[in-house]
Amino acid sequence: MPSTSELFDKLFESARKGQKMSVGETMIYLAWLKTLEDREKAEMSAAQRLVDWYQRDREQIVAHLRLVAGKTFPQNETKEWQFPVLNEVPRTIKRLSLAYKKPATRKLARKGEELKPDAKEYELVFGENGMYRHIKIDRKMKELDRFSTLLNTVHAEVVPRKGAIDWDIRLRPSVMIVEDPDDYLNFVKFAYRWAPLDPETLKTRVGWVVWTAEHHMFIVDGEDKPIGMSKDDLSNPYAGEIPVVTVRKLELDDYWGRFGADLVDGIEAVNLQLANMWENAFLQTHGMRFTINCGFTEGSVIKQGPKHGVDLDGLTADDMRPEFGYVKPDNDIPVVQDLIKFFLDTEGQGYGMPAGGWSEDQVPESGFAKFLKNIELLENRDDDVQIWEEIEQQLFDKSRMVYNAYCKPSEKIPEDLELRVTYPEISFPESPTEKDTRWMLRIKAGLASLVDYYMQEEGLDEEQALERAKKVAKHNAEIREAAAPEYELPGSPRPGEEDGDEE
Repeated sequence: MPSTSELFDKLFESARKGQKMSVGETMIYLAWLKTLEDREKAEMSAAQRLVDWYQRDREQIVAHLRLVAGKTFPQNETKEWQFPVLNEVPRTIKRLSLAYKKPATRKLARKGEELKPDAKEYELVFGENGMYRHIKIDRKMKELDRFSTLLNTVHAEVVPRKGAIDWDIRLRPSVMIVEDPDDYLNFVKFAYRWAPLDPETLKTRVGWVVWTAEHHMFIVDGEDKPIGMSKDDLSNPYAGEIPVVTVRKLELDDYWGRFGADLVDGIEAVNLQLANMWENAFLQTHGMRFTINCGFTEGSVIKQGPKHGVDLDGLTADDMRPEFGYVKPDNDIPVVQDLIKFFLDTEGQGYGMPAGGWSEDQVPESGFAKFLKNIELLENRDDDVQIWEEIEQQLFDKSRMVYNAYCKPSEKIPEDLELRVTYPEISFPESPTEKDTRWMLRIKAGLASLVDYYMQEEGLDEEQALERAKKVAKHNAEIREAAAPEYELPGSPRPGEEDGDEE
């Protein structure tokens, strides 16, 4: 079977010459597609499941939980279980996506030029009539960030829509690429599955949309003639550039991402315990029917309730005394609750999240305590910010390339402009006590003075701060002098005596 690259080359060459593929070549091509689809289905089971969980696909979560529970409990029992689903993936991803907790500031500047605060002439690109008028950049970038946190690799394709720019997010494993041997983040061929509706027949046509340096076309499954996507001659309108940016935050080949398997296992454990707790609560509330020597047969109908008494007749004194009632098993629900809390506390530790970070009834903490608890996440954020600054610049370059190819000549964006992205620092407000303690330690260590304190915390200028510090120092000295007790040190002269004089 030919390689992916060889098949693409064969198709492109046939398309250029206007030739049809032979029957044998078509059969090989279809067999290759079938093999590719089977491989895609196998690879989707891991990555796509986590994406579905992230999108809160309750049915799939419950189905997977029943499968897991069936390995531990009898199948006939788990079929009757009620599964209250607790999906912690969205909360985990939000905690991990600290780079986009606050919106970034984006400006355009000339290459090599310092960005001026009042560079309004460069902001027109992002205005109402600019190339991004149909896209909310922060929302889209946050989506990219979360998907790339879940999966190893995500691709963002730049597409023109209504004279503006948008980004289509392509997830593994629906994407197939041939990587550039010199740069694994770049590629020489890029393809993804597409299933549009034919406007004439109203039938779905499934195939591959393919980008190369020379071509942009749609290869329909089972058809030997590709369809041009940008132009009828199948050519790439961007002079050899592929308008796709690879977003790869994780330097891993693991389909689950960092500690993704631990995340899924933790969610399964929590949901199984929730189902267990539901069963326990049901038994404790309603009880379980318990009979002794009552002569009930299969199919007997027992009317229950205050209006339906149960009469047992025909029993002699020699028989065992019959008994009918409801037993309420003493299941320890608090133990199950503690186990769920343990699972939640340990679930995110592989990601650097503090234990106890999931509790909804946590006592509000001071800013410094929050900072210490989240210091590992903040370090990861600093690394992510550097990655996203490069990715946004690449996306801007690709977006400008596509926009300039479709817009009016007067609206083209100059090639010497570059994007500057500034992410705000995440602050943790200190309590008044923490703030005063920090200043006291700095002053005691000689790293600051009262003048610095008054200038920064109370907004005084240097002269006012100096005058204020003198008044405070004088006032403190008066207090110390007034509060000092009168006492004699051993060997000290008494009033009216000279040092060293003796009576």
